[in-house]
Amino acid sequence: MSIGCIITVRMVVFLQASSGLKYLWVLTIKYRCHNGLMSCL
Repeated sequence: MSIGCIITVRMVVFLQASSGLKYLWVLTIKYRCHNGLMSCL
């Protein structure tokens, strides 16, 4: 997992911290990173 992915995940978690969608966002990004996409967005 690249530094970019880690930063993106942290940013998304922070932005969604007050939302119930937080976990969905994290899982989606982890899934995309795991599958080797260059961009996590």
